[in-house]
Amino acid sequence: MLSFSIITPTLARRRFLVETLESVTYSDAALQVEHLIVTSPDAGDSPLKFDLGDSHVTRSILETPVCGAAAAFNHGMLQAQGDIIGCLADDDTYLPETLSRVQGIFESNPDAEIIYGAIDQIDEDNVTYRTRVPRLINQRRILRKAPNLQPSLFFRRSLLERTGNLDESLQYHFWYEFALRAFRAGHRFVRTEDSLGCKRRHRENTHFGNAVISDRVAAAQERIELLHKHLGMVPAPAALELGQVLALQQGFEPLAKGYDRAVLRLASQAIKPLGGSRNLYLTHAKHQSVRALKYPRELTRYMPKAVAVGVRGFFRSRLFQLKQHEPRAVKNQKQLVGESASKQLSIGMVTPNLNTAEYLQRTIESVVNQNFPRLQYVVQDGESTDNSVDIIRQFESQLHCWESRRDGGQTQAINRGLSHVDTDIMAYLNSDDILLPGSLSFVSEYFRKIPAWM
Repeated sequence: MLSFSIITPTLARRRFLVETLESVTYSDAALQVEHLIVTSPDAGDSPLKFDLGDSHVTRSILETPVCGAAAAFNHGMLQAQGDIIGCLADDDTYLPETLSRVQGIFESNPDAEIIYGAIDQIDEDNVTYRTRVPRLINQRRILRKAPNLQPSLFFRRSLLERTGNLDESLQYHFWYEFALRAFRAGHRFVRTEDSLGCKRRHRENTHFGNAVISDRVAAAQERIELLHKHLGMVPAPAALELGQVLALQQGFEPLAKGYDRAVLRLASQAIKPLGGSRNLYLTHAKHQSVRALKYPRELTRYMPKAVAVGVRGFFRSRLFQLKQHEPRAVKNQKQLVGESASKQLSIGMVTPNLNTAEYLQRTIESVVNQNFPRLQYVVQDGESTDNSVDIIRQFESQLHCWESRRDGGQTQAINRGLSHVDTDIMAYLNSDDILLPGSLSFVSEYFRKIPAWM
């Protein structure tokens, strides 16, 4: 039976470390697993303080002064004893069946050196909102775009003896460079469409577009330098990627005229010291043609301004583009006043709030003053820094529940609030909006009389 070594560096962030440790702890008990946690001596409390109960997993803390994630992973890999190595960041998780799936794939493919699979993208509450299935890696794709394979990447420990460890001089693309070396050396990659890991989206994670433009420029620059080092040239897609982020850094918008010229000029200038790149203009034209099929609005930068405005409006997203109408009187309000509470449907309502104390009190009053008997009203605050929490506490006795907790935005706040209610009807009310008198009674009666809408 194959044994596993899982390596988790935790140098600064430990907000989700418990979930990461648990995801390895809850793997198949029949497997032989060691979990090596690499930490710096000055990184704070030891991860050993987390009591995860008895487990078949052998957990070890490796304290060492390391500089950067690549060095931390390398230190863990040098201590690893398992046949298969997996590397798990301290904010990502494995699925309970991950290691069993990996073992089965390696046993079915004895010549495979590296396997990778689908990745579930999760939010701060461990809710999966998307599953990304990577494409098959070939010569063209690995040069065109840097694939993000973690945390679904697993490889045999013997591979390190033939390809070497991670390049500690790299800050952004050390796993990409490792995969590129292994691919060019002819080692066999095996892909599975089953999910092998969960990558968490949160505010500090720069893998989901949260990186500032300077970091994006540095990452693109690092990529063309490592490609030039291995190939002796810079592929056109990598050069154009750098040109695009440089254009954004200099204020060129993708829908504005001159964007293409700026991308090509900046890409050419950036790679000129490295010998330039062939087919830059042709590759850019092909890339923009493909993008135009997916994002037709980008074609408007080639149109006259008067025409472009109309075309952009036609192709704009209709999602949540709500039309506003003047309010109308509730015709059935008199009939509903004496309606028996037992006949009314229950309503759960959430108000997400972040620093809108100026309007919050009036919003809450518009809901609680409905005097609707079957209401579950939740106020979900995102750790406001104004006096929002003081206002919420004034109505605490009239609320179903409330909490002040940091979130990833309005959508996550609404989802958290709705998780606390169990009602026939659910809704949310922004913290700067109000309900008209009798609204909840009208809604309850409307849904009761027209059940097909539910």
